[in-house]
Amino acid sequence: MRLPLQVTFRHIPQSAALDEKIREKLGKLSTLYPEILGCEATVDKIDRHQNKGGHFRVAIAVRIPDQELAASSADEDAFIALRNAVAAARHQLDKAIGKRRLTAQSPDAGIRRRSEVARDAAAEAETGAAQPFMDEDQAAALLDGEIHRADPERIASSVEQY
Repeated sequence: MRLPLQVTFRHIPQSAALDEKIREKLGKLSTLYPEILGCEATVDKIDRHQNKGGHFRVAIAVRIPDQELAASSADEDAFIALRNAVAAARHQLDKAIGKRRLTAQSPDAGIRRRSEVARDAAAEAETGAAQPFMDEDQAAALLDGEIHRADPERIASSVEQY
């Protein structure tokens, strides 16, 4: 794992197997999301249940640019708590990094923000006029064998109609 990782055990002796599993799971997470700057994992034992005994809580804090995410899970088995905490952290990373990727503007690719697509769809719904997928000239050129680059904005608005 290339990123800084800190593993802390509280109220329990350090387990080599659990430490190795934490490093393995968070290492996979860092390969999926190269935006991760740092990560901290804390394993502690909580005694909440009088009849069932102690539970383990695994808390994971992940730093990405401009944000810090936190996920935790508790279970009777420390490895199950780890699995659930990593799944929760991955879900938060999907949301945070996915939003960043969606809002990134790329003029070459013709990517538009969701608000622009929604605004255009609302304007189209008000007027009732649907924008055709391609003009008649483009269709004729396509049938003649001439290939033209499709306009991404038009494709996006056509997809929104259906």
